[in-house]
Amino acid sequence: MWGVPFLVIIVLSVMLWRATARLDPYKEIQGVVPPVKVQVVGLDWKWLFIYPELDIATVGELVVPVHTPVSMILTSDTVMQSFFISALAGQIYVMPGMTTKLNFIGTKTGDTRGENTQYTGNGFVDQNFAVKVVTDEEFEAWVKQVRTGGIVLSPENYNRLAQRNTKKQAYKVLGNSKMPENTLYFNLPGTDLFHEIVMRYHSGKPLSIEEQPGTRKFGRGEDDAEGAQP
Repeated sequence: MWGVPFLVIIVLSVMLWRATARLDPYKEIQGVVPPVKVQVVGLDWKWLFIYPELDIATVGELVVPVHTPVSMILTSDTVMQSFFISALAGQIYVMPGMTTKLNFIGTKTGDTRGENTQYTGNGFVDQNFAVKVVTDEEFEAWVKQVRTGGIVLSPENYNRLAQRNTKKQAYKVLGNSKMPENTLYFNLPGTDLFHEIVMRYHSGKPLSIEEQPGTRKFGRGEDDAEGAQP
């Protein structure tokens, strides 16, 4: 009598296990070309995208080449956030001092959007970004554009960026005429910024309020971003 229900449960369990393994966000996507590596940092109220192998970084815009795997490692330098690109990848949480991974591939060119789906305060509604899947030639041209128009992501500029402001407010402080509106381009100074961000929370000592992005006292003073919300 109970044989049929047990059999159904076993079949469903096997199907669920296989689907879960297949959709594992940590599982790298095999492609004919090496993946593009992107380090993602959640801030208030914007996302920082670091391309470590290209020595560039962006805010407000994520660009990847079509038919090329994208391998992401993510963290937060503020409160817990939820990274989500509904058209390309699943949702995954990020937290300070921890890293997580996400892998995806764009199978056709086009534009979509990503966002934070975890409420994080006044600027939460504006914490979204453009996602562009482009051809290899367009990607190379975009990288050149970022390098030409970008400013150095120095510790001072990172502190300005990490304040509690939206990408629009940060653009008023760090943007220039060579960057699209409300989008920021950076050149990396050669340091491993992502690793430094993660390891700041592993010193064995609590961070002071002034050292914590997302707090009201972080970065206040002469480096205070214009329009930053309290």
